Amino acid sequence: LIGCPKGNQLVNSIGGVFSHDVQDCVPCGSNQYILDSNNSAYSCQNCPLGARCDGASFQSLVPGALWVVDKATGRYLLSSCPPGYQRLASTLDAQQCERCAAGHYCVGGVAAAASCLDGTYAPPASNSSEDCMSAVLVEVVAGLALTKEEFDSDKESNFLESIAAVVDVPTPYVYVAYMTASTRRLVSGIQITTNIATKSASDANSVAVRLNKDMLDSQLAARGLPKTSALTARAIV
Repeated sequence: LIGCPKGNQLVNSIGGVFSHDVQDCVPCGSNQYILDSNNSAYSCQNCPLGARCDGASFQSLVPGALWVVDKATGRYLLSSCPPGYQRLASTLDAQQCERCAAGHYCVGGVAAAASCLDGTYAPPASNSSEDCMSAVLVEVVAGLALTKEEFDSDKESNFLESIAAVVDVPTPYVYVAYMTASTRRLVSGIQITTNIATKSASDANSVAVRLNKDMLDSQLAARGLPKTSALTARAIV
């Protein structure tokens, strides 16, 4: 056996020595890939977070990301990311281009995200320090009866959309600053500190006043999230 169909691993040896009895084509898993199904030196590899695999193919999730073949390991390695993204590669399976978070800018390549200066803000996927614009922030602190693990990316997006809908600002100008376990007595869950970027102190004060708990709870419920256990909002001026 000298070759297999695409998406299969060629097995024809034991310890690098040809063995007639073990010859086989072993299909790769649905979330795996293989560089060359006709080369027994290559094996099925797990798909990294920054790609989509179906056993036979490998496709980057982010256009413009550069993946290179490492023949020594039989893997794709993430070499660089496009502007507006930062490269994450703590492990081979964790390789991905992560969209630049709000309040930061990412020049691409292998550079880490850089924070905007105090008093400035940049929307998600910004790629230059010039994207950091003068802003006055509104700090929102809300408690939710969820664990950090339950508050996944979909719930975070729905949470930010709910706040944006109540105060009537574009969703990209609302972002999670940090999250901690709740310290309130008899209340379990998480405490989420969110920032809303506004153009002026008057805008910030207006937004802080408009953020009504009942209205926010209604928006959260419409998106399948629990009501807030506590809510405060203040302009940072």
